[in-house]
Amino acid sequence: MFDIATLLVSFTAVELIMSVVLLLFTATGQKVKGIMELALALLIGSLGSVLAFLATNPPPNRFYLYTASLCFVVGVLLSARAMRHLQYFARRKLLETLCLGCAVVFNGWFILVHSNAVGMFTVNSALFAVIGAFSAVDLLREKRPDLKPGCRLLGVLFALFAGFMALRAAIRPFLENGTGVLPQVTLIDTLAALVALAAAILWAVGFLWTVYGASEYRLRRANADLERFTGTVAHDLKAPLSSITGFLGILKRSPKAMDPEKSQEYLGLANDAAWRMNEIIDDLLDQATNANHQQLFARVDANCCSRDAIKNLQFQIKRLGGTLSVQDLPVVWGNKTQITRLFQNLYDNAIKYQDPAQALEINVNATCQDEIVTFAVADNGIGVPDGANDRIFDYMQRVGDTETVSGVGLGLSECRRIVENHGGVIWLDPASNGGSTFYFTMRRSNPKT
Repeated sequence: MFDIATLLVSFTAVELIMSVVLLLFTATGQKVKGIMELALALLIGSLGSVLAFLATNPPPNRFYLYTASLCFVVGVLLSARAMRHLQYFARRKLLETLCLGCAVVFNGWFILVHSNAVGMFTVNSALFAVIGAFSAVDLLREKRPDLKPGCRLLGVLFALFAGFMALRAAIRPFLENGTGVLPQVTLIDTLAALVALAAAILWAVGFLWTVYGASEYRLRRANADLERFTGTVAHDLKAPLSSITGFLGILKRSPKAMDPEKSQEYLGLANDAAWRMNEIIDDLLDQATNANHQQLFARVDANCCSRDAIKNLQFQIKRLGGTLSVQDLPVVWGNKTQITRLFQNLYDNAIKYQDPAQALEINVNATCQDEIVTFAVADNGIGVPDGANDRIFDYMQRVGDTETVSGVGLGLSECRRIVENHGGVIWLDPASNGGSTFYFTMRRSNPKT
């Protein structure tokens, strides 16, 4: 079995190597929160190992041992701070101050005054247990999908470390000791050094694995967002473009026979649709360049959004001879262009999945309860197959008649994204006699006021 001196030498070498690895990682240009704190923690821990090793050589040097004990406490505190920075949390200044203050006072009392290594081991073990427990709780509670897998692993490692140190703090005062500082080192102290060595390695490796996993997740998310964005551009621009080409096509086929007033009306409708295309493009560009979509929010009249959506689809509605009835809708907090696209996609979905045996009917209303507005968009179409109520909102997911109905499954997934971006939820309630009713919620005012 390794003696304590051998472990301290190994501890020094490993921590120096791991700190160099972390510093080289930062040299690649990667900006990772917490990595410098972790590298510094390993460097200070290696300094503590060197001092502890020197303290084991006769004659024993109590000052070296005292300084080494402080280095170990600082190293664990910096490791915990690195994990909090990895999670974008602020440092725990009060906890760090209390732990370091306890280490300075009590370790000085036990080592410098009474040459009592048992007291030092007990104090440090208790401090390590507290620091590790706080870190474990933070890491295991991580909810962000990019950090969650790695933080779960690191949380388990910190929890195991804290558990072992708590056990050591509880039983160490009752173990048989020798006389003098160095003879007081027992098997559990050697085992604790081995655990600390393993923890240092695993924390560094786990930290890098978490960073790599988060980067990979963000890259996959960015590619998925790019794919969704390009699909959304094509999908949401199709409705106003159909109106433009439809009305201009009518004018082209009968330029002389058509009444001049009717020609002007169709030209005006085509021009309005072109301007609405421009608004949609501006909104999509805002989404592409603005990470915080909600700073573009304001009080929006849902009636105006519904009317603009109907104008984008009026050529299709006129061609089908359908009716669209909209009750008076309230003012909500959101983005006008996005809410217009929301209504447009829901109306377009009703048009695509109409029942050929009857004329299309779409009914829209809203109910208010405190700050929450619940909208309902009901149609008399062919409905949704059983068990597909949730799947229809998935990206590129289509259900029902996919052979004769056009589309690629973008509209309803975009509806869910818009509603969730507004802090609401969307769901489907299929009618027993056919048709579907889509419900979604929004807030009446800014939740931050």
